[in-house]
Amino acid sequence: AIIAENATWANATNGLLVGVQFSLKSVDIRNNTSVGNGQAGIVSQCEVVPVYSDQSFAVVNNIASHNGTYGIHWFYPNVTSTGCNDWFGNTVSDVFGRDASSGDVTLDPKFCSAASGDFHLPIGSPLLGHAGCGLVGALGVGCDTVVNPVPVRAFRIVSVGPNPGPGRIEIRFSVPAESGITVEVYDIQGRNVSSLARGMWPAGVHVIEWDGPRESGVFLVRYRYPGGEETKRIVRTG
Repeated sequence: AIIAENATWANATNGLLVGVQFSLKSVDIRNNTSVGNGQAGIVSQCEVVPVYSDQSFAVVNNIASHNGTYGIHWFYPNVTSTGCNDWFGNTVSDVFGRDASSGDVTLDPKFCSAASGDFHLPIGSPLLGHAGCGLVGALGVGCDTVVNPVPVRAFRIVSVGPNPGPGRIEIRFSVPAESGITVEVYDIQGRNVSSLARGMWPAGVHVIEWDGPRESGVFLVRYRYPGGEETKRIVRTG
């Protein structure tokens, strides 16, 4: 069972209620956005009934904010994987029914326009590229992403900098037409270090940032797009 990429907003009661007697092999609640509902943003009524040795129940990469009671209400506390969720600004508490996961956050997503129901993320949202989580929420980047309105004709990494240098690194890349892309960082052993962008992005030149690891070293930014990919080398100094 996969419950993914739903946006629920301003319902009188709960935004998203998932209730199964968990005899399924897996339940995956991922990349949902639930905002401003009268009660909880997400309700988990999933009762784990052990049937398979490798059963899994994952709740990851969701946003639930400014709901009337809780960000997420756990009726049953057992879950095999939870993390990269943003429970923020909910009236009673962000998490109820079990302890908050160390992999979850309470960050203002800074939606494009919550008042008008636009729950895309602006380029300045703290959820973009947070801790290697990749896409958080249902909708991805929307407003304020185009920094150069001149039409672009090719997928490419426009710039990476400062390079070499310490601290935060700014990555600019171009998208000639709305497309599904990924931007990820790898170390020189080929291990994925961070997923910075994923999903459908509009045409234009976009900017994302990578805080990077604390240690110095050589890393690769890999930009994948329909029909190809491009890689740039980054040297991080102490």
